Amino acid sequence: MRIFKCLAFALVLTLWSSAAFAQYAALEGDSRVGPWLGLGGIYFNGDDTAGNSDSDVLPTINFAGVTEYLAWQLFYGMNDDSSALGGSLDYILADNFEDCMYPDDGIWWFGAGVSVASVSDLYFDNANPGNAVDEVLFGGNLGLGYAWDQWALQFYGHLFTDSHFAFQGMVLYSLGGD
Repeated sequence: MRIFKCLAFALVLTLWSSAAFAQYAALEGDSRVGPWLGLGGIYFNGDDTAGNSDSDVLPTINFAGVTEYLAWQLFYGMNDDSSALGGSLDYILADNFEDCMYPDDGIWWFGAGVSVASVSDLYFDNANPGNAVDEVLFGGNLGLGYAWDQWALQFYGHLFTDSHFAFQGMVLYSLGGD
């Protein structure tokens, strides 16, 4: 069942990202809307399978972008014991795009949306290795981003099912535009 969920997630992200990239043409290839590639980290907090509260920090590789109405990001994170593959899609609730699409100081956005993460051995503990979490987490998020020149900063707060919370931050560099 986990394989089916991961394949369905990959299919939805592929279909969505192809539509999202089409909107980049409307934004005239400005590097401040991505797509971006970068590094970051994600902090997970929640209960392991035994019900014990635990936390885990994973360095991440991130791929992200912004369209007129949507912000999206994909990430892969891992440490010595745990790994996570996920992403989020946010509807932009507030931004400075309409005021001035190409402001000298950069562009910013704030959005809310959905998140998904497939985690393996999350909250792994050598003393109790059977308590690690291996599942696909679904939930909502709030996201905030700021981009200038070729660079972007993005932050997300995720609230996943089964009371798992995650905070994520990343520094990104533009792969396109001027």
